[in-house]
Amino acid sequence: YYELLSLQCFSIEGMRIYSEGGEKTRFDKTKEIANFPLSRQYLHVCFKKPNNCSKCTKCMRTLLTLDALDQLDNYGDVFDLPYYRANINKYYGWLASQHAYGDDMMEPVFIEMSKRSEFKKYIRIERAKKILRPIKRLMHKLTYS
Repeated sequence: YYELLSLQCFSIEGMRIYSEGGEKTRFDKTKEIANFPLSRQYLHVCFKKPNNCSKCTKCMRTLLTLDALDQLDNYGDVFDLPYYRANINKYYGWLASQHAYGDDMMEPVFIEMSKRSEFKKYIRIERAKKILRPIKRLMHKLTYS
């Protein structure tokens, strides 16, 4: 939301800069961009590197959104898709944590990904781990005390 304040600083006499798309969610904006063929070669969201690092929160958010939209394969030129796929559980974990924290920005992505069997499986496994963790600790205490 800071852009509303800074846009006026970039405006000059004879040229005003306006904010556009405030009524759309990030999910909707990504869906719209994904239909623009040039974005598949030039989309840049990363704030850490000159190329998308595929690891920072902005890259993670965009990768998960593109995946939820079934557009991910179109973005192999601008994101490290082999890294994303090799570390999918890290991305799923981050998405689940954003959902748990009530991140409205990622909620549409969480809803879409929740329709997928591999994401549902990940969530079930993580819930089981969470349930088993205190039991494992107790067993360890009983065994080694």
